[in-house]
Formats: sequence, structure tokens, C-alpha cells
Amino acid sequence: HHDESQLNKPNYFNRMHEEYERYTSKTSVYSKSEEFHCTCAEEKALMQKISDEELKREQERLIAEEEAKELAKSKMNFLQKVVIFFDLDLLRDFTFVNLVMGMTIMMFAEMNFSVLTPFILNEYGFDNKQISLAMSVLGGMDICVRFLAPFAVEKVKLDNRVLFAFGIIAIAIGRMFVALSSSYYVILVFFVLIGFGKAFRTIFSPLIIPSYVPLKRLPAASGLQLVFNTLFSLAAGPILGVITDATSYTTTIHVLNLLTVLALLLWVLESVVRRMLGKKVKTTMEG
Repeated sequence: HHDESQLNKPNYFNRMHEEYERYTSKTSVYSKSEEFHCTCAEEKALMQKISDEELKREQERLIAEEEAKELAKSKMNFLQKVVIFFDLDLLRDFTFVNLVMGMTIMMFAEMNFSVLTPFILNEYGFDNKQISLAMSVLGGMDICVRFLAPFAVEKVKLDNRVLFAFGIIAIAIGRMFVALSSSYYVILVFFVLIGFGKAFRTIFSPLIIPSYVPLKRLPAASGLQLVFNTLFSLAAGPILGVITDATSYTTTIHVLNLLTVLALLLWVLESVVRRMLGKKVKTTMEG
């Protein structure tokens, strides 16, 4: 499990900016001129010897750990081996499951709206030229923001999850007004907003899971996320199709927005509970 500080650490671009400034600062050991470094041949040889010994000890430790793991695996049954191989212990982490489920639901809504956009505009009575222009405006805004956003957010101390949610909220607001509006130019304006949000969704969605799980568990975590995406799409896709056939695309948009709001509420609820529990633990320790 992970504490609040790890879950809410700044976004990737902000951390890279801070690392660069620390590396190039006057007080950094990396920025010292060569005259401050030892040039004594004997001391260099001694340091090399110590380094070699440490490397040898580290290799021996890794070999011992690997042998211990192999011995433990030989005593496991098939089900336990499956759990270890796919790292299914991640499913016991509620925060991880909540992150993955929230991303799955929100990206399901966003991807389905993207696929249905031409059909939605066609149902609203717009011709192919108008539909093409609207899609081009959305795509153009998406590309521009993808290029500019990393430069803008490198000084913002917000984590990847918050910035991803910001993009999803922008998309949901744009979808809502597209469903409520009958004016083509109003729809174009909100397509600009949707393109803006879509860029944030695209940039930060691949960074949420890596910023939470340790590097050695990232392959399993990413695999589980793909499994969640597939299963949810297989289950919810046909239901969404039935809703669209029975009602209209406007109703479909409202259903997608409802799913998005539900996923965001789960994230907010978990964050509030985590903060309350953290304050309670802090108060108990101070008492």
C-alpha cells in the first residue's frame, strides 16, 4: 500500500523540471567544476576497489534472493503460481483497483463518444462538410494542446491523476453542451473544449499507473489495466448499443457523462476518506 505523499506527488513534467534545476544549480555536486574533484591516483584505485567489492556483494545478494524465490516457487501449488506470475496481489490494493476502474470507465466513455461523433452530428442534421470541419477543429485543438501542455504543466504541482481528471471533466462538459445545443457554431466552440480535454486525457492517462506502482510491478499493473478495459468494453458496449437503438444519440451522450461522473466521484470519495484517515492517524500519534 502507498501513502498519501506517494499518491499525490507532482506530475511527471514538474518532477523532470525540478530534477533539471537541482542538477544545474550552483549548490549541486553535479555542477561543480573539475577542480573540486579528487585526482589522486591512489584514492581513485581505492575507490575502484571498494566499488568492485560492493558490486560483488550486491551480485551475491541478488543470487541468494533468486535462489530463495525459486525454492519458494517449488513449494507452491498451481493457483499460487498464477497469482505470483500475474501479480494478482495488486487486486488487493483498493487504491489501485479504484484508479484502474475509474480510468477504464472514463476512457470507455471518451472513446465511444469519439467513435460516435460523426453519427451524432449527422443525427442533428448537419451535412458532411460541417461534420468534417467540426472533426478537424477537434483534432487540431487536440494536437496543439498535446504539444503545448507539457511546457505549461511542468511548473504546476498537480499529480497526473488530477490533470487527467481535468481533461475528462472538460470533455464531459463539452459533450453535455453538444447534446443540449442546436446551433452549429455553438457546437464548434464546445468541440474546441472537447479537443482541449482530449489532449490532457491522452497525455496523462499513460502516466497514472506508473506514478503509483513500483517499477518492478508496472508490467503486471499495465496488463491488469488492459484486462479491465477489455472486460468492461465487452460488457458495457452492447448495453450502450441497445440504449442508442432504443432512444437516441443524445441519451447516449448523457449516459456516457453519467458514467464519467460516477467514476470521478469514486476517485474523489477515496481521496476524501484517505485524507480523513491520515488526519486521524496523525492526531492519534500526536496525542
